[in-house]
Amino acid sequence: MAPSGWLGSATQTDPLPSLTVVRPILAGVQPNRPKMATVVLSIILLVVGLALVFYQGSAVELVRSILPGDLQRQVVSLMAERFFALAILAASPLLLIVGSLVRGV
Repeated sequence: MAPSGWLGSATQTDPLPSLTVVRPILAGVQPNRPKMATVVLSIILLVVGLALVFYQGSAVELVRSILPGDLQRQVVSLMAERFFALAILAASPLLLIVGSLVRGV
């Protein structure tokens, strides 16, 4: 008779040992389709993040021509930081992941 372990046990009449099925930790998580608003927001974040990373000067000039005084200064000061641009760029795929794992997002 073969030794028994966590994989199951083999008997003399059973030519192949029976295996215990191990369930993965995330077996109950089933991805959902993200809502269209989540996808659109993610695409907007991706475009803004790419513009700030690769075309920062042009993006700042565009904001200066669109926004009024005080709001313009606040937004331009945020746009000048490289960390902010990379954070927006990283938020795009994270938003899609959260949108597919959490219902209603």
